[in-house]
Amino acid sequence: MNENKPLKISSYYQNKITIVSFVLVIMMLYVHGIYNEAEQFRMSFVVKSIISRLSYRVINPTYFTISGFLFFYGLKAMTDCFPKMKKRIRTVLIPFVLWNVIVVLESLFFSHTPFTKEFFNFNLLDKYNNLSTGIYNLLICPAGFHLWFLRDLIVYIAISPIIYKLIKKFSWYVPVILLVLTPPLMQAFNLGHLDIAFFTLGGTIAIKSELQSVRTFLSKPIVAASAAIYLGLSFTWDFFLPDHFRGEEYLSILFSACGMITVWRGYDSLSQITNLENNHLLQTLTNYSFFIYLFHEPVLFVIMQLGTSLLGVNSRSLSLLYIINPILVIILAIIVAKTIKTIVPSLYSVLTGGRITRFQSR
Repeated sequence: MNENKPLKISSYYQNKITIVSFVLVIMMLYVHGIYNEAEQFRMSFVVKSIISRLSYRVINPTYFTISGFLFFYGLKAMTDCFPKMKKRIRTVLIPFVLWNVIVVLESLFFSHTPFTKEFFNFNLLDKYNNLSTGIYNLLICPAGFHLWFLRDLIVYIAISPIIYKLIKKFSWYVPVILLVLTPPLMQAFNLGHLDIAFFTLGGTIAIKSELQSVRTFLSKPIVAASAAIYLGLSFTWDFFLPDHFRGEEYLSILFSACGMITVWRGYDSLSQITNLENNHLLQTLTNYSFFIYLFHEPVLFVIMQLGTSLLGVNSRSLSLLYIINPILVIILAIIVAKTIKTIVPSLYSVLTGGRITRFQSR
């Protein structure tokens, strides 16, 4: 471990994390904005396949790696985990609980609104007809399906003292072993995802290394090879690979790792040719990354359904709607966020865990 590690993350890396996190939110919107009907039409299938594959394998691993890094950064002892765990009650747990309730209320509103009720052909209240099923469908299996990320993050934070001790004792072996064990564990427990390896990877970078060392290690040949694999798999996965095949889980991990490297180091290359940190529009948009993430469901679903109601279901309409729907959600989310911040700023602070995103000057 580098004992001379700075107490604070440099402004360059703070801004990098902020911008990359916003890019991941955009990717997430395109993954969640897929029309099932797109499978019926070649053009819309190609558009959704390429964009979603470019996004899908990158989002969760990168988010959890960043989250692990930010949580463990600056910790000198296992007991240092506890103040950070306490802070995460405000920044993670409270937004998770509140937005699950908000999703239920939104769904009830849309299911009783003339123009949108036809899209909600189920009785939402059946999920909450008694205390045990209500708690399960509100928190364990989140009312807002997108909130599973916060749920899992809460679990990883809860066991962070154990993760810290393991990293201190076994160093880089911990994330490597967890990555190897991820596919069989997912299969054994019937899990759709398991990202503790990436949360631990971020923690290992924070405890045993530093971001500049990662940048040095990820040399141009490594980045070039990673980008080639990432882009190659993104453009071919849905067209040339079978739905299920032996070794798929490990190829997916390679896909994710290469995607993470490409996005993370791609920022460095982009920042050398354009001044991202002084882009006013980007500064404005990144202020609302977390709110957009929390807000986008079930709003995106409603916008998707309204779009096909207006334009019909065909190759051109599905391709067009797939591209513009996330943009509409971002615009709407920022309008709502600005309105809440203006009228009741304290409420906005609670809903977003008190997050304040500002670009750091260098």
